[in-house]
Amino acid sequence: MKTVKKLITALLTLGLVLGLIPLTALASESAYNVTVRDSRESASRSGAGRYNAGDTVYIDAGYRDGYIFDGWSVSGSQRVTLDNRRRARTFFIMPEGNVTITANWLSEREYEELYNDIWYDDIYNDDWYNDLYNDRWRSDRTSSTPANAPINVTFTAATNAVDSAITEATAAGSTGATANIRNPGDIHRATLHTMANRANRANMPLRLQADSMDLSGSIDVRITLSPANATQNLNLSASTNNAQATQITNHYARFFSNNIMVVSFGQQGNFGQSVSIAAKIAPGLNSDDLVFYAYNRESNSHNRLQITDYRIDGNGYVHFLTENAGCVIISDGPLAKK
Repeated sequence: MKTVKKLITALLTLGLVLGLIPLTALASESAYNVTVRDSRESASRSGAGRYNAGDTVYIDAGYRDGYIFDGWSVSGSQRVTLDNRRRARTFFIMPEGNVTITANWLSEREYEELYNDIWYDDIYNDDWYNDLYNDRWRSDRTSSTPANAPINVTFTAATNAVDSAITEATAAGSTGATANIRNPGDIHRATLHTMANRANRANMPLRLQADSMDLSGSIDVRITLSPANATQNLNLSASTNNAQATQITNHYARFFSNNIMVVSFGQQGNFGQSVSIAAKIAPGLNSDDLVFYAYNRESNSHNRLQITDYRIDGNGYVHFLTENAGCVIISDGPLAKK
């Protein structure tokens, strides 16, 4: 028996060396099945198939007319960690065993009902939200709302904006659409995904421009992002002259000799993706050598951001990319103490 085993081993080795037996023939013994349920026909490739343990498996839910993608769920005994469970296109590392993964969907009507139920729990009970708006209208909570006050983006307002963007892009012969919302406040992650899905149905990549206006009606800060890449609820309000921005500017003027400006975002922490910012340059700020800092309100400290490819346009706006939210300090040169 040992002689037979040795002979078989020798023949297999010879076959591999001569190329008579492909490696995949032996590897197939350790291949496992990936089953993807309810991925739509619009997906370029669902990801279903056979994979070896350790392979990277890319899955795609596509989009579904009248529905909103609501994440992936994994069934069975295999432990699978998705790179991002909430994105329609994501990936995972193949375990040693078969995997069944399901794309979950909510109808737009189901979403609206869920959306109305969870909005206050998700957003309005957050301490940072209450702090932000208490700061903004601390002096007189009963006074009339400013014309440029942030307004929470409803499902209807968001879908109307993207539908208008698609119509305009189609008429212009463009291959991409840009939806614009003025003075936005909070917007739910699922709403952003709905916007992306509606644009996908028209075969148009979508970007969202969120414009925070000043009292004169001009754009103060513009945030441009990809709704398809949203991973969390967002607050898209921003200002260079609200109470928080003014307070930080005055505070830093006491200790540093630089001219600075502050971009104060309603979103705290980060945006969950790289966003493009355009902010009106403050008077007196030398834009030749701008340096960017993330401000930490809790510790009253700052950390330098690695932003070097900013630009200034002809209308006096500074453009830069960042994932940081909260407050960004822009200084004409590295901060120098007085």
